[in-house]
Amino acid sequence: MEADQIDVDAREGWVVLVRGAAHHLHTEAERAPFIDAGLEPWIEGVPAHFIRVTPASIWGQPHPPGVCQALAQAQAQAADVG
Repeated sequence: MEADQIDVDAREGWVVLVRGAAHHLHTEAERAPFIDAGLEPWIEGVPAHFIRVTPASIWGQPHPPGVCQALAQAQAQAADVG
């Protein structure tokens, strides 16, 4: 799993990679603890799929300011297209 977080105003961000075994949460009982967590699909209109990752390793690093600006511009362009 990869998660990127960018604060456009502060011109900073992080990339975090988590490696490990992934398990699709099929049942309502498995998904119940996450339903009210405020999680949303990245692509509007796509049904939510919940995947639990049991981490074997976690790695992260900050994005340099120039990368953050480029990613923010790419996100804005994608929003205009979508």
